[in-house]
Amino acid sequence: MNLSLHYDSDSGRGNRFGNPLTDDTRAAITALVNFTTATSKKNRIAIWRSTLPQHFDTKNGHFEMWMKYTKNTKDLTCVPLKISFRDQSYNIAHKIVFEDICRQDDNVKSSCSAYENYCTVNIREKKYQTTYLFRQSNNLTTWVDERENPVKTGKILRWDIADLFDNHLWHSESLDCTHYCYIPQVFDAAFERLDLLLRIKLKNI
Repeated sequence: MNLSLHYDSDSGRGNRFGNPLTDDTRAAITALVNFTTATSKKNRIAIWRSTLPQHFDTKNGHFEMWMKYTKNTKDLTCVPLKISFRDQSYNIAHKIVFEDICRQDDNVKSSCSAYENYCTVNIREKKYQTTYLFRQSNNLTTWVDERENPVKTGKILRWDIADLFDNHLWHSESLDCTHYCYIPQVFDAAFERLDLLLRIKLKNI
């Protein structure tokens, strides 16, 4: 799962529904925990992929709406970031939420333990747009066992590959500093990290 590029970098709210990215991140994590802890399904794995950097010629590399570029299309040329990709607003928002509701296993000390997050959520939370809130709003909650403890803890693996794509020359064209060209070596490196991440997880199944 990956969120972010359609959220305003200044307000942190979605361009379509206006929800804060932090709230939607919490809702997404809640859905993933609910997915992995379903008692009827075993050995499910949830993966959160890091958001890849944008390289627009702005203070933080974010796209800042077409109206700001009507006078000079040269402003849309992709450039190196003026800040670290980890400091782009969507990565900060994700970091805040993961640190708030997730933890790492202190008993596991390995090179991959930092990528295993145990997140505790209330699957019937209604403060943000969870699937439960959606179902309740549409009278679809008859399937929910209200006797079940709604607080659940599930594991989410963090697929961290943003650093591999922090190159402004790898975007598809000068007017698109968000999407990337297909560069086999880069994508191979990204999926190798996924393979390593899953290999350790699958050993325990």
